[in-house]
Amino acid sequence: MARGGSAADDIAKAIVQRLLEARKPAVSAARNVADDAGKLASTAKSAVQKALGKGGKPKVSSKIAKTVSPKPSKPASRPMTKEQRRLANQQADAERRAMGADKRAADKAAQKKANRERFLNKEKSKIEERMTPQMMRKTGYPIISNALTKKMNSVDFKTRLLANQGGMLDKQVNIEAYKLIKLYQKDGRKLSPAQVKSLRKNVESEIKSFAERNLDKLSRGVDTRLKNLGKMTPEELDTEAGRMAFRAKKDRVRKGAEPKDSRRDYQVRQDKEMTMRREALERKRADAARNRGTGTPTGPRVKGPESPEAREKRLSALASERKLVAAQEANAKKPKKGPKVKPLSVSAKKYSAEELKNVKLTTSADVAAARAVLGKSGEGYNIKPSVPLVERNAFGMTREEFAAYKAQQAKKAKGSKAPKRK
Repeated sequence: MARGGSAADDIAKAIVQRLLEARKPAVSAARNVADDAGKLASTAKSAVQKALGKGGKPKVSSKIAKTVSPKPSKPASRPMTKEQRRLANQQADAERRAMGADKRAADKAAQKKANRERFLNKEKSKIEERMTPQMMRKTGYPIISNALTKKMNSVDFKTRLLANQGGMLDKQVNIEAYKLIKLYQKDGRKLSPAQVKSLRKNVESEIKSFAERNLDKLSRGVDTRLKNLGKMTPEELDTEAGRMAFRAKKDRVRKGAEPKDSRRDYQVRQDKEMTMRREALERKRADAARNRGTGTPTGPRVKGPESPEAREKRLSALASERKLVAAQEANAKKPKKGPKVKPLSVSAKKYSAEELKNVKLTTSADVAAARAVLGKSGEGYNIKPSVPLVERNAFGMTREEFAAYKAQQAKKAKGSKAPKRK
């Protein structure tokens, strides 16, 4: 306890009691002030709302037109499900695609045409690097002809099949029906005559329908191909033939029937240049042979395989002909000796100058005697020997000798003919 004892305690309690009594009115006043402030704020808020309107928007004067949003005629729809949203998106996408379908189709066709043209130009450059126009024609034309021939034969076959010419349709129906019946028998099923008849009818119907469809398609393809080939120029035809040959070679390489072309670019160019030179030489030789003419034929050409006996006879005839020609050439090269001069049977001195005009002088002795009588000039007199010229052919043979030789050859050929087969 502090100094002073109980008296100090009492004083302290009295001071605390007074402070507590003084705090109660202050707290209540503060509460009253807070309540009054809340009432004031609520009063101000209600006043402001009353001035602005219920929605917090400024009031519009009656003189100004009011803009009022229309009320929805239907209540708000429920949100779409996932399946409904997917279907709606698909429908919108289809509509958007349909709007640009024509333009996309045109663009696609133009792009396809450009790609096709680019491919053909690239293929043409490869062909021209490897082949000459003559090679294109020689290797490509048979391919085009064979392809068209196969298609035409197929068209002809299906036409005759539909018309049942020569029983072709019946034969084909029998073949296919026999195969089906064999399959049924293999499975252990036995068909009655009525079932076989129905089976044949179904097979015939299928064969006819298939032939009609293929006939129409093949006919249109052949007609289109022929029209396109007819519109081409000779240069375009050569290019088309080369393209067919080039593709056929690629197909053979792909199947393994022909090795792949492993030449380098310079080797390809060298081979083409060599081929061009060879073709030019062949054309030059052909032109020279055509300008010379065909000449005299030696006889009919042998067609087909030649038998050993006929070949031996032909070679022996050629050998004898060569020997005869060689002997004639050797005789022609030998120095010719003139005939012995026979003295005149009547002396030339006995003839007068006028008589010598009608005398035919044939030998050199007659000419010498005539010159002795007529003098050196001999003008107006026939003092040249009238020796006839002998005409010979290229083999050095006269007409009589050549005719005898031909008769001999004809006789040999007639004797070597084989007897006709009965």
